[in-house]
Amino acid sequence: MGLGFRCFLGIDDSWEDPGVQLWHPTGGTLARVSLPQFSLKSLSTADEEAQRYRQGFGFDYGNYDVGYIYRTSNPDDERAWDRYIELLDARRALMQSWVHMYDPGPPDGFGTCALEDQLEEQLLAETNKRLEREPDLSHAVSQRGPWRALWVDGVNLAADPEYSPDGVFSFPAQLHISDRVYASSR
Repeated sequence: MGLGFRCFLGIDDSWEDPGVQLWHPTGGTLARVSLPQFSLKSLSTADEEAQRYRQGFGFDYGNYDVGYIYRTSNPDDERAWDRYIELLDARRALMQSWVHMYDPGPPDGFGTCALEDQLEEQLLAETNKRLEREPDLSHAVSQRGPWRALWVDGVNLAADPEYSPDGVFSFPAQLHISDRVYASSR
């Protein structure tokens, strides 16, 4: 039997260890996947192909720009600080565009933003590992446990965001589960 549960998907935009996390209001963090390609070091040392790729998402900062703005950021210098905040906003928009790679479909509960495929697979693998190790977590999410996560979708970017327990800006998402065991996570 398949069921859908409301969870939250958050983008952790820390400079050194950016990532995405899936969390449940009573169960806590179900999975966290690091996205090292969005770290300060990666953004300031990317090859030309990676720079062109991120430009396709509207991120117009080159390697030098990222490094320079970060090095010269100073809260006492209003102009430098404004450039730094603009870079942070652009980086967050880049991450959000990449994570929610697929355009929303019809507004019927499904079809809101879908996740980048490899990211979804990693989130599901981490969620399932955690649920196998922690039966109490499985029970906190669904009283029917044990169960297996099948897919995540329905990320509603138009909804009011919430902060995860560790302060990550998050949007509602649907985690689909089954009490049947399948050969793969999808």
